[in-house]
Amino acid sequence: MPYGDDITSLYDIDNPEEETGIELAETVRSKAIENYRVKLTKPGPMLEIEAYPVLKHKKEMQRAKKAKKTSAAQARVNQRNAAMKLNRLIQHNFPEYESYVIGLDYEISPTPEQAAKDREAFIRGLRRLYKKNGVTLKWLAVTPWTTKTGAPTKRLHHHIVITGGVDENAIRALWMRRGNGRIHLDPLQPDANGVTGLAKYLANHLHGAKRWTGSRNLVMPPSIYPKRHMSKARAYTLAMDYEAARTIFERQHKDYTFVSMEVRFSDYVDGAYIYARMRKKNTAPRRR
Repeated sequence: MPYGDDITSLYDIDNPEEETGIELAETVRSKAIENYRVKLTKPGPMLEIEAYPVLKHKKEMQRAKKAKKTSAAQARVNQRNAAMKLNRLIQHNFPEYESYVIGLDYEISPTPEQAAKDREAFIRGLRRLYKKNGVTLKWLAVTPWTTKTGAPTKRLHHHIVITGGVDENAIRALWMRRGNGRIHLDPLQPDANGVTGLAKYLANHLHGAKRWTGSRNLVMPPSIYPKRHMSKARAYTLAMDYEAARTIFERQHKDYTFVSMEVRFSDYVDGAYIYARMRKKNTAPRRR
């Protein structure tokens, strides 16, 4: 792969306001593009399909990245990438309805140092509880230490996603007996789009140097790059016709059902970035 995935960060325009259909068609099928690279990722029951252009001239991409380096849009790209990474980690490591989403609150706001100690103590308690029950524990935690402006958060709290398999009341007791405040414990409930909503919510709390943390046994789903590239004509059809994209993707991936698709463009290079999500058939979200 000539450029790696770095080029995808250049595509951050979701809805071009001034572009006409003809102009969009020209950029998707630009002469500067050789073809489109395809990337497949399978987190849990989901299938994510990404397609992005392979430029004929590497220097063109390097110039574009340099021009964009100081752009305010980079913050949006970073936020979107963080949400995507969280999405894949949660979807791949935490079985739906068999895992828990936990919120740990305080009655009296603690110092950041005390909050960090409380979270570590809670995780240690989970490890002991799961080991005692012979169950493997996976966890992922997000604590909003700062706001978007960089100021300290006034109301510290913790969000934690854990695998299930032990008594819910025993989990609640780990926090309640410390006398800090309330604990909210709910099953990991997806929708047709998987855990995208939860991932975006958690990603909105990722500010500053301290972001998310998790157990060492978390596994990132591997990505596959099919040898056959996508033609510019096919990319044009997908980018310009949502229903045609649905038909094409479901024909290509017969074990999956089309869920959603996003198409983004760039001010810096030609082409389009296509991101589609599909769900494996017979895995429709439902309670146990």
